[in-house]
Amino acid sequence: MARIRVVVAVALSLATSTAVGVGAGLPATADAATTSTSVTQTAAAAATGDPVVMAAGDIACEPGSKRTTKCRDDLTAGLLGPADYVLTAGDNQYNCGRLASYQGGYDKTWGQYLDKTYPIVGEDEYSGSGCSTPGAEGYFTYFSSRAQQGSCTKACPGWYSYDIGTSWHVVALNTACTEASIGGCKSTSPQLQWLRQDLAATSKPCILAVMHRPYWSNGNTVAKFKPFIDALYAGGADVVLTGNSHLYARYAQQNPSSQLDTARGLRAFIVGMGGKSHSTFKSPRLPNFEAGSDRTFGVLQLTLHPASYDWEYLQAYPASPVFTDTGSTACH
Repeated sequence: MARIRVVVAVALSLATSTAVGVGAGLPATADAATTSTSVTQTAAAAATGDPVVMAAGDIACEPGSKRTTKCRDDLTAGLLGPADYVLTAGDNQYNCGRLASYQGGYDKTWGQYLDKTYPIVGEDEYSGSGCSTPGAEGYFTYFSSRAQQGSCTKACPGWYSYDIGTSWHVVALNTACTEASIGGCKSTSPQLQWLRQDLAATSKPCILAVMHRPYWSNGNTVAKFKPFIDALYAGGADVVLTGNSHLYARYAQQNPSSQLDTARGLRAFIVGMGGKSHSTFKSPRLPNFEAGSDRTFGVLQLTLHPASYDWEYLQAYPASPVFTDTGSTACH
């Protein structure tokens, strides 16, 4: 599949890894703690000229749902204006991703930024509470060319890749493993074979992956998604964004055996705080958990430098107390 290539200006990169997470969530146990955080990092990121990505999943309720402590995709969408790229982490429209729901729900909020959105599909785009959308037809029809599936609008593979700027390669994956159009998620599956070939072909020094279901999940690992992590680790990926749990979590760089690995490890984020509802952190948490919040909605902002990345959690709801999580890490 043809890759999208966008050329942007570049700036000096950071060579060290730093992190801090505080506020209305759980404190960080960071690689190396910074002494301060900034709530104006969006403007600072824009000033560097490096691309700014904003990401979240588990986003929009059924149209007409009451907006109280749930269904706050209207507020998370309000953060997206400064982004150069908007990435969704799946389960973008509840309950089962019907086209009418996308048009009446997601489209009114996050859909304002459709022309810079790179989506992925979640399992609730295929079926949800009391309903189903065979082949995720609503998702593929709504996103159309943004889903990078050519003319396909039903039972499409759903995976694709593209480049951001001069230094970053992105792989968008489909973890709806039981769907016939996917062919499973084993290491021998069509998607995993494609993924290994795609990673081997890129010359970009930094790699970002987006997939809905996490391997490092909320309190446990999920074995059926380990082939994705094995391939990403072997292919030199730096960051993986996931959803499914309706919360925010950041993990330390680790290898597929969940051992701390600052040299080659993947840094995983769960970014399921797009506005639909809240999950609760399970106990005990995984060993390499560093920071998170299960009481806020927001987006993760990534500023992609030529040889490093900055992250910042941007909170949309509630107004207070404010949870913050910021940091920087060099690419492998």
